[in-house]
Amino acid sequence: MTNPELSKTSNLILEQMFANQHQILNSDDLELVDHRLLKLPFLPNKHENSIISELVASFGPKIMRVYREMLYHGKVIILVRNNPELLNKIVWSFASLISPVNTEKRTHPFETLSSLKLLGLETAFIAGFASHMIKNEVSTYSLLVDYDEKKIFNQLGEELSDSSLSTSDLQFFELISQSKLISSAKVRNSFEKYT
Repeated sequence: MTNPELSKTSNLILEQMFANQHQILNSDDLELVDHRLLKLPFLPNKHENSIISELVASFGPKIMRVYREMLYHGKVIILVRNNPELLNKIVWSFASLISPVNTEKRTHPFETLSSLKLLGLETAFIAGFASHMIKNEVSTYSLLVDYDEKKIFNQLGEELSDSSLSTSDLQFFELISQSKLISSAKVRNSFEKYT
């Protein structure tokens, strides 16, 4: 069962890789493609798979920095090592924080270092990466969320604290974090009203 959107995305990637080289794509060339990308489910706006409540618990008030950065069209990188399915779910969950704003066109659930030039052309994005080498590409992002370390870094590589959050963001975070058993759907709805 193939998702048409995923096939379309994969085909565009393959076309871009070989169009400028005037080459015909053959089976040997497929070794250049990251096959994990082809297996990832394409989940635009599929909130039922959201893990927003887990992200709120993991990152605490600093999640509001990610929210603001995405809302104001920043360049946000999500780093999750060795788990492309989790990376995909986390990227779409972060993107859903700013719903009802349509983030589908600027959300890239799984990217590789070779796609940085294409991302550099975009004014705003949220993109997932599995390689820790992305941390060295500081000119590419305004925020980097390292899910495995549960840390958020700015463009200078400095870990962010929650001390610079606005009063309204802190109050909103307190409101959504009061209940330990709150569902991701309720948290998403709260963010939607806040947006």
